[in-house]
Amino acid sequence: MPVKPGYRVWGRTGLYEPLVASALGRSGRDLRTRAVDALALRAGERVLDLGTGTGLSLLPLAAVVGPSGRVIGLDPYPEMLARARARLPAGAAIELVVGRGEELPLADGSLDAAISTFGLTAVDDPARVLREVRR
Repeated sequence: MPVKPGYRVWGRTGLYEPLVASALGRSGRDLRTRAVDALALRAGERVLDLGTGTGLSLLPLAAVVGPSGRVIGLDPYPEMLARARARLPAGAAIELVVGRGEELPLADGSLDAAISTFGLTAVDDPARVLREVRR
């Protein structure tokens, strides 16, 4: 997946969260909360956070699916996943995976839901990514 050039720089430098916060402020957190709520997840379900970046949606997702569920944070850049990992409490049932949305390293039908709060803004072909997520 060709990713917009700034995305990797933001991950390496730690600029992603400050940029999002300055652009959206509290409304960004509210949008994430509403997006997670809109999924109507239940305990035990499996959910993908596509383009998880620094993992801002991971804990809210995990809180909903509970310990019997599965949360996968997928991002093409280890730098972003390292920042996501740093925010997770020890023992969190969240899997962080280096991967691209066009070629998900997941079996067909292995998810109940997927979310991408800002990840699709960083790819060149969002329609291709969405087709892969539907798979």
